[in-house]
Amino acid sequence: AFWTALDLRAAAACAARVGRAQDGLLYLELHLQRVHPDLPPEQTLRAVDSAAGGNLAGVESLFRAPGQEVLLLHTLAQQLPEDELLYGNSTWCHASSRLARAELGQDHLTALHLRSDLLEAALQNREGQRGQEAATLGLDDAIARLGLHPLLTNQTPTDDAGSDAWERRMESLWRLQQWGPIPGARHQGFHAGIHSALTSLSAAKPPAEPPLLGLAVSTAVGMQLESPELMCKRALQFQMLGSIFNLSDAMSEDARRSQRSPTGPSGLAVTSLAASWQELPCQQTADITRQFLEIEPLYALQATLLSAVSKPLEECRFLTALASFARDASQAHRGLALLERAQRAAARWAKPARSDLLQLRWEQARCLWDLGQTQEALSIARAVAVECRSQQNARSNGAASADVRAWFAQVLSSTGRWLSLSKLESPDVIQKDYLQPAVAIDPTG
Repeated sequence: AFWTALDLRAAAACAARVGRAQDGLLYLELHLQRVHPDLPPEQTLRAVDSAAGGNLAGVESLFRAPGQEVLLLHTLAQQLPEDELLYGNSTWCHASSRLARAELGQDHLTALHLRSDLLEAALQNREGQRGQEAATLGLDDAIARLGLHPLLTNQTPTDDAGSDAWERRMESLWRLQQWGPIPGARHQGFHAGIHSALTSLSAAKPPAEPPLLGLAVSTAVGMQLESPELMCKRALQFQMLGSIFNLSDAMSEDARRSQRSPTGPSGLAVTSLAASWQELPCQQTADITRQFLEIEPLYALQATLLSAVSKPLEECRFLTALASFARDASQAHRGLALLERAQRAAARWAKPARSDLLQLRWEQARCLWDLGQTQEALSIARAVAVECRSQQNARSNGAASADVRAWFAQVLSSTGRWLSLSKLESPDVIQKDYLQPAVAIDPTG
């Protein structure tokens, strides 16, 4: 009767808190056996997690927030790094599970990026002081594990800090979309001006032009006094200012159009501008990595601009395209971070199109594959491929556009190639389920 009434999951949690991880894992396995006595523990975890995941289906089910049993397993796994119950499960693709696997495997770079994503999410979701402090401490721990202790001192500049320290601070603030006046800020450099302009845009009003024009003048004057090596940086700053002016003009045009025709479609000018921003470099070049790193601040600003004016559809598509560019530039970690932001933008979107979500998930699979995380990549790729086949079968011949059919074919053929390289499926299955459908769907034959 005692064991029957005992809450084994609570006992496992208590054991984890007092450092008795082996006992905790035993209690957790007994709890799972009680829930599903006919299944092994790893399958029971998936069944329990699926039941807690609500109505998520298809590829989205891989990204459900982990349930209590899986979160407890995360804690136990930190104390039992040799345990394979968590480390070998590739069907948990949520950021928290990927973080636990990365820290188990001593993959510090992946852990650092995921910790940064969690902090950004905590700041943007306004999770309160406790949630933000927990995310900050987690990021500090990841930085310390890399030995980058000087970065831990990069907090709010002191009263006697110079302009460079405040510029770094202001750039971080607009990248993290932290708007409003900054207590103690005394320096009005380039990024301080950018932050002020974006604060105005986030309040649904175009920024005042005189301060921006003054910023452009000071940038031009600075170019005359600098070495040729810094000219590219100043030119990029002009492009960043141009993006703000362009968005301000588009907002004004949409406002005038709305006054002339209140019942007509709204936001056309901003939507058209966002579409032009999505035309990112797609040609592979020898110096694409250097090119990406040089112009990344411009793309970061454009993404933040779309978020500031509440355009989640355009923001999601832009971030997905930017993640593809980052991956091509051997910056797959940055690509995954951009896709986490794209996912949050999609969540703010009233009726997200399935095609946009599938493209986002497919790009996540490609980034994970490039990082050598093959199990997670294949789990996502298989799920996306299933939806591509079902969507194509549901359409009449020729109903889908040539671009959509070409994308379906790319997903199927790439997934088949990955499975072949990983030797996880027989050649017959790869041929039947992936390669032959890819050829049949491809508009070029």
